Amino acid sequence: MAKRLKILMVSAYWPPETKGGAEISTYLLAQGLVARGNDVSVITDGEDETQEMDGIRVYRRQFGLKEKPLRERRKSQLIANKLQEFTDIMESCEVVHANDFRSVLAVMEWQKITTSRKPVVATVRDYACISGSTNFITKKWELPTDSIQDAYHSH
Repeated sequence: MAKRLKILMVSAYWPPETKGGAEISTYLLAQGLVARGNDVSVITDGEDETQEMDGIRVYRRQFGLKEKPLRERRKSQLIANKLQEFTDIMESCEVVHANDFRSVLAVMEWQKITTSRKPVVATVRDYACISGSTNFITKKWELPTDSIQDAYHSH
């Protein structure tokens, strides 16, 4: 029998609030992990509450994971400070899974504050993570030349 893992996911969105496929695929992954006997918890943005959802413990707090700030690093540091409320939970898990750009940055900043060496899995679904440009296509439906170079060098 496989070892039961304690997994913590961090995601800006979580059902029932979804904006696209990333949070839906993350939710389906969490369901699959629970079905295989793992213990899964989620930290997400929302009104302050803790709930159980399909065997997944969901912690909703107003972190600011959904915001698009001008200063990403500073915002990630502020979110990391708020994540300290969950340090005991994060430290008790075998792995932390960050599921979007801002969650990855916030978890990395949290590790700096706590000096945690907890393994972090980052799922990258956004082009912005590998490019300085947050939009791959221009308003004229063309590829910007800097984005073409970014895409070329990232593969």
